[in-house]
Amino acid sequence: MQGVDLKTLLTQYFDPLPRQLRIKAWDDYSVVLSDWQFEHWVLVTAQDDQYLTLRDRGPLRLVRADLQIEPPLRLRDFKEWIWMVRQIQVVQE
Repeated sequence: MQGVDLKTLLTQYFDPLPRQLRIKAWDDYSVVLSDWQFEHWVLVTAQDDQYLTLRDRGPLRLVRADLQIEPPLRLRDFKEWIWMVRQIQVVQE
């Protein structure tokens, strides 16, 4: 998988880093992430050198970077990925 480290991206635009983000997906899924560990997340844009499409659960995926904690057979159904990301908003406290 190829992508952008979320913390690196956010530090280009925010100081300090936002404590809450709302992630919205193309299938109307929405979640607010609060007080989370920025170091462990990657915005995935491509897999096997191919850009992600909606058919591939793209165009963006928010994926945990420390995947070595999970057995490889569980990665297909990994619960800490957000697929089909279409919008990331900073939630004002």
